[in-house]
Amino acid sequence: DDLIAEAKSLAQAWIDEGNIDQRPRSHTGETDTDMLRAVNDAESRALADAFLSANFLRAQADFLSSKGKTGPAMLFRTLVYTRPLWSLVV
Repeated sequence: DDLIAEAKSLAQAWIDEGNIDQRPRSHTGETDTDMLRAVNDAESRALADAFLSANFLRAQADFLSSKGKTGPAMLFRTLVYTRPLWSLVV
């Protein structure tokens, strides 16, 4: 309970100061900001690749078809069929 009260007090003090967005962000641990940015970039790319993969798009189309949502399923099927074209620019 004391920890929660202290956290609320600290958060309220930051709000009252009115400069929350102006404070530099910081992190703890033995990592540096450049390394964290590099990891974030790699993870973001991996997630985007997964969401735009043919397997994921097909799975979405199949799922939507199984729910009777023909229109959205057709959209995902169209994305699968046209993927070789638009994947060149993404």
